[in-house]
Amino acid sequence: MAAASPSSSSSRLLPAWLVITVLTLVVVNYVALTLNLSARWEPWGNSDAAHYLHIARRIHDGKGFTSLGPEQFHVEQGMVQHPETNRQPLYVYLISLLAGPDRGFIIRARLLNVGIGAVLLLVAFSVGRVVIGERAALVGVILLGLLDVLMRFGGEAMAEPLAALWFLLFFFCIFHLHRGYPWWIAAGTVGGLAWLTKGTGLLLVVGFVVTAAVSRLSRQQKLGAVVVMAATFVVVGSPLMFRNFVHFGDPQYNMNTRHVMWSEGWDVRGGGCRMLYDASDRPTLARYLASHSARDVVERELRGLRFAGYWLTQLFAVRVPNLGGWVRAVAGAPLLILALAGVYREHRRQLRALVVTLLVVFWALIGWYNVIGPSHRLWFPLLPILFLYVGETVIYLRDRKLAWLWPNIPLAVPVVCLALIFSLGQLYAWRSLPRSPFQPYPQPAAERLAEQWQRGRITEQHIVFGPGLNRTETFIPNYDNFVEFQVASIRLGVDYLVLNTTWFGRRAHIFRDYIQCDERTSALWLKQAMPGWELVYETPKRLSREPYYMIFRRLE
Repeated sequence: MAAASPSSSSSRLLPAWLVITVLTLVVVNYVALTLNLSARWEPWGNSDAAHYLHIARRIHDGKGFTSLGPEQFHVEQGMVQHPETNRQPLYVYLISLLAGPDRGFIIRARLLNVGIGAVLLLVAFSVGRVVIGERAALVGVILLGLLDVLMRFGGEAMAEPLAALWFLLFFFCIFHLHRGYPWWIAAGTVGGLAWLTKGTGLLLVVGFVVTAAVSRLSRQQKLGAVVVMAATFVVVGSPLMFRNFVHFGDPQYNMNTRHVMWSEGWDVRGGGCRMLYDASDRPTLARYLASHSARDVVERELRGLRFAGYWLTQLFAVRVPNLGGWVRAVAGAPLLILALAGVYREHRRQLRALVVTLLVVFWALIGWYNVIGPSHRLWFPLLPILFLYVGETVIYLRDRKLAWLWPNIPLAVPVVCLALIFSLGQLYAWRSLPRSPFQPYPQPAAERLAEQWQRGRITEQHIVFGPGLNRTETFIPNYDNFVEFQVASIRLGVDYLVLNTTWFGRRAHIFRDYIQCDERTSALWLKQAMPGWELVYETPKRLSREPYYMIFRRLE
């Protein structure tokens, strides 16, 4: 007997006033809480958001999609602009439209992301209303709007919300797979936009091929669908493919997939990502397989699969402050189970094939990548789809198993009441905001120095930062000791060295004889003078909300 349609138990329509009220509450609550959280996060540090902002500023300044990264340390005459090798361009170019030299750029970029997150919620309801039914879509969107990770990425300059939007629209295209060429072209277009936003968008091609193969299309239609989708994907992604082919000889080149994922971790001497600083010593798939046994490969993947599941479970935790990692994972487990139950019950072959394929491929890749960058955000593009299935399962249970609990009360009513109570408690936190989310951040002294140098007001040729600044111009390789760093700085003509807490934490072994970090306050302290360097600025210890910086000038 065929499984019941997930939408069959949730197809009843709700009053329009209730739908509008709930969606308004969800979006307003999401925007308010996200702005609340973003006001508490400093914009500095070695984060993807900082790098997105940095590259967007370079695009705004007419310097193109470039990154002055580690490779320039192998250039003896001045600094060279290298093509960006790790981030996709669509989101960066989008926020570059808002870029400028003022500190308000950070706020504008964040507000844009908050808006993308709000659109994501509304599109999730619109897609879910067609695919799984209005009531199920509403429940799924209510829970999605309370999701901690959505607020986290919605309140920063991160590409995740935009990528999730493309994945959701691709899911909608697959729903209409049997309607022919227009939807195959739409799938290729959305897939190409997803790839231009995040590298994981390429996995949508894999998902489409599997989906077409198991669908009820004829053999000729299956082949036609794959060819049309792939051709459209290539056309949409052709600008980046052409750039990659010209510079790297590979249309799909990416530093992560070509080199980083075959290393043993960041900042590890030998097998780790210090190879980023030496093009002749970068790991590849061939080198990894030549130096590792089959047992090593299996053990790394199995260990990573466990952590990949842990990260996925964490993502399903709603916004509850001060929950630890494992507590959040336990709290999110019931919702993940509901999502998987909805996928299991999905009787439409193409939708189930797509979601299962993406879950399996994401799980395998995130498991392998765990040793490099253990992070829950890699799962993020799948969340809106999975939360629609959470809503579908909740409605199924309510109608088929638990109707006797509230026979005359629409499910949306208690859920909305709980969401409202929850939101009011969260919004109370606005009273303790350290600053307005619309107020530009004060500019740290180190960044002022960077801007003066870039505008020609400082005549020295070379300033060394971070990683740890939005305007990072130069990274220091992971040298073994201070002597090695000193020799390189003289050879390269470095004039200024800027240290902050984040950077020092990653390179402490180089400077530990001269600088220490107070673990309680995260302040940097100079234990003794560094040979060949003069301390010219230090953040006053009383400025607790400004990151601690030390600026050194190299002595002649």
